[in-house]
Amino acid sequence: MQTQIIIDINNNNNNNHDDDVISRVFKNHYLLKKILTEIRDDVCFLGAYVPRSKLVIVTINDTHRQRTIRMVSNKRYKHLEHDLQWVITNRHFALLKDILLLRRRNHHLLKSLAHDDDEISSYCVISSAIIDDPVVFDLLVNSYPQCFREHLGHGGVGKHLTLFNYLQSMIIEHGNIQVWSLFHNLINNTTLFNKHNNINNNSQDTTKKKPFRIFENIFGKSPSSSLSSSSSSSTSSSSSSLSQQKTIIHKIQSMGERFTKEIIITCIQYGRKDILFHILDDIGDWLSDYIKESKDIKVSLDQLGDIVDEKTRQDTRDMIGELVKRLSTPRLVQLLSGVTNRFITNYIDCLVPIYETDIIHFTTIYMKTSNPLVNRTKHDIHLQFDALNHIINKYQDQFKFSTTNINNIINPIFSGDRSNTTTTTTTIYQVLWIYQVYYQFYLSLNLDIHPTKDNRTFEKDLINYLNIHNQLEIFNNLNLIDYLLERCGFSYICQYGCLEMVQQSYKQLLKNPRANNDDDRFKMNLKSNDINVLEFIMTLINQYDDPFDQMLSVTLDGQINLDNLVSQMNWKVIEYLVENNQNQYFTFTASSNSLDSIMWNGKFKLINSLSNLALSHIQSFTNQRNLVNSLEMAHYYHHDSIVPVLGQDHQQNIKLVQYYLLIDDARFLNQRSVFFNRFRNIVDISIASRDYEMVLHLYQYFKDNQLGRFPASSKQNYFHFDLDFMIQNLDIKMIEIALSLEVPLSIKSDTTWKIIAKWGTIEWINQFKKHIPTNLNYFELSKGAMLNFNIENRNSIIKYCNDLIENNNINTSNNKKRK
Repeated sequence: MQTQIIIDINNNNNNNHDDDVISRVFKNHYLLKKILTEIRDDVCFLGAYVPRSKLVIVTINDTHRQRTIRMVSNKRYKHLEHDLQWVITNRHFALLKDILLLRRRNHHLLKSLAHDDDEISSYCVISSAIIDDPVVFDLLVNSYPQCFREHLGHGGVGKHLTLFNYLQSMIIEHGNIQVWSLFHNLINNTTLFNKHNNINNNSQDTTKKKPFRIFENIFGKSPSSSLSSSSSSSTSSSSSSLSQQKTIIHKIQSMGERFTKEIIITCIQYGRKDILFHILDDIGDWLSDYIKESKDIKVSLDQLGDIVDEKTRQDTRDMIGELVKRLSTPRLVQLLSGVTNRFITNYIDCLVPIYETDIIHFTTIYMKTSNPLVNRTKHDIHLQFDALNHIINKYQDQFKFSTTNINNIINPIFSGDRSNTTTTTTTIYQVLWIYQVYYQFYLSLNLDIHPTKDNRTFEKDLINYLNIHNQLEIFNNLNLIDYLLERCGFSYICQYGCLEMVQQSYKQLLKNPRANNDDDRFKMNLKSNDINVLEFIMTLINQYDDPFDQMLSVTLDGQINLDNLVSQMNWKVIEYLVENNQNQYFTFTASSNSLDSIMWNGKFKLINSLSNLALSHIQSFTNQRNLVNSLEMAHYYHHDSIVPVLGQDHQQNIKLVQYYLLIDDARFLNQRSVFFNRFRNIVDISIASRDYEMVLHLYQYFKDNQLGRFPASSKQNYFHFDLDFMIQNLDIKMIEIALSLEVPLSIKSDTTWKIIAKWGTIEWINQFKKHIPTNLNYFELSKGAMLNFNIENRNSIIKYCNDLIENNNINTSNNKKRK
């Protein structure tokens, strides 16, 4: 024990010593600068250190034609000080705080910022809605008060719409109640918005509590205020001015209901309980005045929204419950009309009063859009189960079935006494019970089961749910399988069921064959993504000489579509299906994009097995441009139709390019332009792909073949570098290659000169000026130089620009004197 204490003391002493050393290093400016220089990922080019750019290639596998190449480089603090747009957009709020605090400490800097580009300031104001840190938000608002006043102030319908969009963005992006409250106070604080031109400010209704000021500032006076009250405004106003004022008031008031509804619905949709309660507390009794009363609103079928997480669902349930307390049913119907049906379906337990206003209409909406199996907790399922129980018992005459009918069908599936079942068993029981309600509901209305885009969605989800929760000690499996066969069909069980479910279903079908052998729901298929299920079904199929004559045959057309498997890149399943079709009981189908994707991913053995499909696909694309990423893929297309796409393997790229440039001597003599066009094209592709090795390889190829393929040809006919993209992305390596090859260069954008001065030296300017016979943009050079973090380079470039401008002025003056 004593030894341990000594060790701890020694460790503490070592830690203190380390802390002391670190502190001394950071206080030593030379050492700190040396360390930062060493660890910085920079590259030195013509005397200036530049952040190393990284090549980022984004390829979408299912459609390889969408291929994005971009350069990404690190940013320096010096430059980010003048690029708040980038800082805010990329959510570097701690960095933003540091920049704003630095500006406060440097008043001369802050003063100069008042003249910053208004477009940047405007973007900063609008995008600041994403800031979720109240301290940072407060700093930004107080650093740019004039910009906030200008872009979010008052004075017409357009400003009100901007302010509304800003509020909505805050709710969507983060929902931070502290930021919301801070902005609420800023809006109400006349020191920030002291230039607000409040329409109709002389008439106030004192009989009710004053509404939430953000809403008042957006919508003008409350909806209960009549337009006639505006007549009490100053008599000095002309009649035309008064008429215009009334028009603005009318527009603002007419928008009030829509804006209020959208703000409330946005809070519900994103689970912003704190903000909604803050709004409701401030509006108070005015809420009903913003919502019209309507008993005849019909909610139309629309796309079911994404299911949110459990906490958000509970917050949303709390919010709907609060609205149910505050609003009458007709007004609640009006509020929720036209919104996504997630609110009508996912929270049926909260909205029973709405359902009861038109039980068949709203229950139909529920049946068409709700899915209790997707991302649901046991609590969610239980609440829906109770709500449906209540509704069906109360309105069974209109539904034409009762809960007793449902219980008589579902109860036999479970073995033993349900009073002793576990929570899991109860949840599964409730899931099957709800599904049976769906079935009975559409049966009573003579409709297809779940008539959505894919009218079998619920059956698929039910099978997947039972795959996860199937427990042999709970279920009487024979009854369960019989129920699934009757409701979902053997075809869907083959496609989505686990191996055990498929095996048991097959046994049940052998014991109790279905009378109608032509029913597609009972056909065996090979659509599963589970290799074990496919092996089981393939074994069954191979037992028959002709499975199409048997009761349990393959799908009627004997076709298997591979598109879905290819999009999932499930090569193992595809290869199994193709390789085990010895008897050719079925044929394969695939789209052109799928066949392209198979070759793009190098599955040439697979494409050869699908030779009929591949041949048809290739022939149909003979006269089109076909992107290829390997020599093997290029061989499948006509030589004149291929366009190389360069990858990461340099040797593979060389083979592909050599094949692409291959042309026999006879054709070369008659069609030289074909070869020249190909060469220019692959040079452009290499530069655009930032393939440095390939650019050098092609240049060497050009030099080696100048006597044969390129007689009397100049470099500018085949090599031309557009430096704008390279310089703006700090692609130093490609710039060095361009300068070393002494090929034609061009700079077309004035912004490029600004980048040169921002990062470079005088030598940069001289080098590019030497290669590019064009006039320098001295104004952009001067702007860029002001951002150069190296003081020596900054001053030398500014002096260089001033000297050139002065010389030009002298020359101009002398020319005028001669004339």
